[in-house]
Parts: sequence; C-alpha cells; structure tokens
Amino acid sequence: MTAREILHKMKVKAGFSSAPADTGKGKGKMLKHITHGFHLVKGKANHPMEDFLVSQFKQVEDKELGLFAIFDGHMGHDVANYLQSHLFQNILKQPDFWTEPETAIRNAYDKTDTEILEKVRILGKGGSTAVTAILLDGQTLMVANVGDSRAVICNNGEATQLSVDHDPGKEKTEIENRGGFVSNIPGDVPRVDGQLAVARAFGDKSLKIHLSSEPHVQKVKIDDTTEFLILASDGLWKVMTNQEAVDAIKHIKDAQSAAKHLTEAAVSRKSKDDISCIVVRIPFTNISVMLAAHNAYSDRANALLTVQTLLSEVSSLQSRAEKLESASSRVFGGDKTRNYKLEELKETLKITEDSKNCAVREYEQIKELDLNTTTFGKNLSVRVIKLFSQLLIHSQVCVAFLLQEGK
Repeated sequence: MTAREILHKMKVKAGFSSAPADTGKGKGKMLKHITHGFHLVKGKANHPMEDFLVSQFKQVEDKELGLFAIFDGHMGHDVANYLQSHLFQNILKQPDFWTEPETAIRNAYDKTDTEILEKVRILGKGGSTAVTAILLDGQTLMVANVGDSRAVICNNGEATQLSVDHDPGKEKTEIENRGGFVSNIPGDVPRVDGQLAVARAFGDKSLKIHLSSEPHVQKVKIDDTTEFLILASDGLWKVMTNQEAVDAIKHIKDAQSAAKHLTEAAVSRKSKDDISCIVVRIPFTNISVMLAAHNAYSDRANALLTVQTLLSEVSSLQSRAEKLESASSRVFGGDKTRNYKLEELKETLKITEDSKNCAVREYEQIKELDLNTTTFGKNLSVRVIKLFSQLLIHSQVCVAFLLQEGK
C-alpha cells in the first residue's frame, strides 16, 4: 500500500474525506418508474480511486429533482470529493435556479471553482472534470460539463451526446490567448502547457490562468422516445463509442446492472483508467400523463380535505345559529333581515354538501381510472372551483353576520 493510499484511508476514517460506494441503485419517490444505478471500478494506476459520483433523487418543496454527476479527479481525489459534496448544493442555492436554470448552473460552477481555488492548501493543486445532470420532475433534463466526462442519452435506440469533450486541441486558440500553449509532448494527446489533457476543469491552481471552468450547458425535454441516460468518466469513453455503450445495455432493464455491465465491458476492452458510470432508466411512458395522474390524485385528496374542513366549520356555525334562533323569539321574530341571513346560512350548508358529495364521487373514480385522469381532472376542477366560489361567498356572509350579532 502506497503512502497516498494510507493517507486517504486515514482521511476517510477521520471524516475528512468520503470513500465512494462502488455500486448502488434507487428510484424516484413521486416518479417511481424512473430508476437509476451506478457502478465504479478502480483503474490500474498506483493511487487511490479518483472518481466520485452523485446518483439520487431529492424532493425540494413540491418538486422532485434527479441529481446525477460524475467527478473524475486528477493529481489527487480531493477536488472531486469536494465537488461531490458541494456542487449540487451550490446550484440549488442559486436564487434564479427555478426561473433561469442555465444561468444558475453557470454561476454555481464558477462559485464552486472559486471555493476550490481558495481552499488549495486543504484540497491541493489537483483538479477534476465534471458532468452533471438535473432531472426536473421527470420532464426536463439540464446537463452541464467541464472536461471529458460525458453524458449520452438514448432515444429510440439512438445515442446522442449531450456534453462536450473539452479537448485542448479544439480550444488551442483560447488557451493561447490566455498565455498558455498546447503540446502533444509528452504523450500522444494534446495537453495544456504539456500537462493536462482537458481544456476545462475545476481546480488545477497552477494551470488555472490558462484553463477555463466555464461549463457547456444543454437543456433537453424528456418525451416518449427517451429510454435512458448514461453518465460516465473517460475511462469508459476511451474504449467505447456512444452508440456502442447504448447498444450494450439497451436490453438491460435494471439500471444498476446496466451500469455494472458497461464498466465491466470497458475493463474487458483494456481500459486502465478509473471508471465510473451512472445509468438513469426512463421507460417508455407518457410522463405528462403520469404527472397529471399524480397531481390529480393530490388535488382531489386536497379538495376532499378542504370540503370536509369547511363542512365542519359551517356545521359549527349552523349549531350556533340554531341556538340563537331558539333562544329568543325577540331576536329573530319578525326580523326579515335576520331571517334572510339564516336562509343564506342554510344555502351555504347545501352548497357544502354538494361540494363534498362531488369530491367524494370523483375521488372514488380516480382509483378506477388510474392514468386516464387528465380530462377527468380538468372537469372536476371546473365543478369544484365553481362550488368552492359559491361556498366561500356564503361562508363570508355568514361569518360577518354572526360577528355582527356578537355570537
């Protein structure tokens, strides 16, 4: 065991670093048909594992986010480890994340890189590539990356790369404009200042003046043609094309098994680098209908609860009104205004009963209709909203009347 490996194990044990789990799986809480799995394999290099990842669903208020990322460290694992703990946190903290997600992601990438450079004495002079994917309510995918970790989506069996490989050869002009140079020596690939084989990365304090951490960001709409998403470090992509990776797992339904299969296939093709892979499976289904079903169920349950609450309140008002009515004929006898108010109270109770009965009937139907709730939900909303509007008007009148009477 090398000194670096011993130091890494000591850091993990002391809580200053985290050891990446080598495999795992999960699924959405609201969108349970969307599953994800990951698998990591340490390469042949004589240093600790430098790949870290995030693969999870997170509920933020009433929205569900799928958070997926690969961080491929170089010259140490500390920057990749820091990104695992902080990058998504910084993205979600951006005030414009929900309205301008692309801007928020760019700002968070910049903020996180600044933090890493400020902590160079703790994190060291190494760096990391990154590819992140945020799945918003199963409908929209926001992909961003720096470096050569890659995101590939499969639609109807066809592979499409969503990330950009930031190759120094392709960004030679920008690097030279910053005062750097690109050389194929040593080795056989273009390197920034003859050292780093990617043009964009987090960290790398000694090269930062010649490097960029500006991410490529792409927004993708999920539809019925979407089958799955692959995120992986370059240990996979060095030995596999995008289409080969898609073809290798298109018949594997379990996301974790698919991720493991890809890493093992890369190893069998003599990949010597660390390999990390995430597969997010999005089965053929109409996601908008799934969401409509979920929302309709929630809305109907909430509507029923609202009606029950209002019924309880108005029943209480009815009880108090009856006591006032029977207490003294002097208060209500012959007073047309007060009699009119009592009639309004009775009308309110009738509307409440109609609302409750409507909601109960529709709530029972939703369990039978399953996913066929879109039209039903709209029709129910119109009926219940109309009833609620009348109910609220009458309730306000009744409350005002009883307050005026001093209870």
